Amino acid sequence: MNRFEQAMRRVAPDLTVDDVDIDALVLDGAPMGPCIDRLVVGELDPTGRMALSRHGILGVRLKVRDLAEVLGTRLQSAPEASRADAEDAIYGAVAWGYILFGATIDTEILRDRTAEWVWHVWASHFREDPDKHGLLPAKEVAALHRIAGKSLHEDLVAAGLARKRIKLHERVLGRLYGNAGWYLRLCQSSNFPASTWDDVVQPPGTEHLGFSDFDLSSTGGPDGQAH
Repeated sequence: MNRFEQAMRRVAPDLTVDDVDIDALVLDGAPMGPCIDRLVVGELDPTGRMALSRHGILGVRLKVRDLAEVLGTRLQSAPEASRADAEDAIYGAVAWGYILFGATIDTEILRDRTAEWVWHVWASHFREDPDKHGLLPAKEVAALHRIAGKSLHEDLVAAGLARKRIKLHERVLGRLYGNAGWYLRLCQSSNFPASTWDDVVQPPGTEHLGFSDFDLSSTGGPDGQAH
């Protein structure tokens, strides 16, 4: 079981939507674990160079601080176990986005779409708000952002990496990671026709963020298996 699967199962008991087949959602999401592994590695890169949150659509740098920058010396001086907790906090926030999409929108998952195939669109576009695609009402989008932000913050507090009062940067990152999970499922689904992928190109300034450019040793290796 990879770490994204574990995260989905960890947050699932807190889901308040009825009649959701969590096992099916986990089965759908498991092949996308390598995408989340790379997101996690990038967000905790001390140089910030590999952080996906710093790069937006068309390569425009966002005014967003990655998690390594937000945590600063608290993460740098923390034991290895605390770094693993920070990684789990990101996995959890992304898992919320993925699960909430699956719990509220009925869609067909196209299983021929591999993590590597999805990567080049997902990695540079997941900051898009879900309401842009007309699949979620504004109320549901706000709930997604609130839940993912709360999840990230509470996990960081539990790890001793954040104060009890949530900061703006933590809220923004939680929202971004929730979007990442939501958009990941969208990229897997029939709601995102393959014909729309034909014109997608890698945004300028993100050439160093290819699928094979990440060192995944901290997340358990190439397959993202938990330690």
